[in-house]
Amino acid sequence: MNKKQIDETFSTIESETSEKSNEHLFLFVKQILVLTTTLLGILISFSDKNPESKIEIILFIITLSLLGLCILLALTILYERPKNYNLLRIKIDEHKQSLYQNQKAESTIFAPFSRFFLKKVTIYYASFVGSIVSLILYGSFAMYFDFNTNQRIINDENKIDLLIQKIDSIEYQINLVKLDTIN
Repeated sequence: MNKKQIDETFSTIESETSEKSNEHLFLFVKQILVLTTTLLGILISFSDKNPESKIEIILFIITLSLLGLCILLALTILYERPKNYNLLRIKIDEHKQSLYQNQKAESTIFAPFSRFFLKKVTIYYASFVGSIVSLILYGSFAMYFDFNTNQRIINDENKIDLLIQKIDSIEYQINLVKLDTIN
């Protein structure tokens, strides 16, 4: 291969690789980033200002923390993309140099992500799943406590009705006694 053929081959490889390299992962991370940011905003704006249970408060804090962690990790994962492209370009340049010098070059060019990046991705997925689970639990407990509060209100209203009926019956009896004493 001459130098011109090598340059042409690698320029097409570079452009295809830079466009498609881990595209699906980063698209997924972007979509999850939008989802978690939206969930965080909705959760904060519609949260109960006076929660009735400590469990509800704890689940709310856990949900907010996990959503925040998920957003933070998504942003750091998206930052790794240009860094990986630069590493891939360096590998391609090294590969071209070895071909220029007629040395034996590797048949594939691969720029792996660091172990730290892979751990971040794992923690990212775990925090996303954890935030969804805690959001479900928080919603369930909030609905449960709202239902119990409504039941208490209904029970209190029933008690008030019973008290009113008792007062009415006592008044009726008092009126009967008054009538008896008058007659």
